[in-house]
Amino acid sequence: MTLQRHKGPVFSLKWNRTGSMLLSGSVDKTAIVWDTKTGDVVQQFEFHKAPTLDVDWRDADSFASCSTDRMIYVCKLGNTNYLKCFRGHNDEVNAIKWDPSGTLLASCSDDYTAKVWSMKQDTYIHD
Repeated sequence: MTLQRHKGPVFSLKWNRTGSMLLSGSVDKTAIVWDTKTGDVVQQFEFHKAPTLDVDWRDADSFASCSTDRMIYVCKLGNTNYLKCFRGHNDEVNAIKWDPSGTLLASCSDDYTAKVWSMKQDTYIHD
């Protein structure tokens, strides 16, 4: 099947743990969760103000996305607003990765830093 909804190049793509959903991030500033059995859009997230560079699943129904807008958003399926917004990088955020427990998120940026974030606080815990 062909998954068509993004209005720009797709920069990142991640399967969820069960393979039932696919998460994509695009230059069109959005992240989309796809149903892999039907190809339908489960939900599209539009929080970034610039291209979405990376996405990563946190657990079965939540994920993070990062962007050239220097922001990281943690989103949950079914929610119309984000769960958490991480601010702290001084340049675009290129990649993100959750730890296996889903409590810590690592990020790297064009500001020459890598940071670790916790869902329990609003600022980074390691730089």
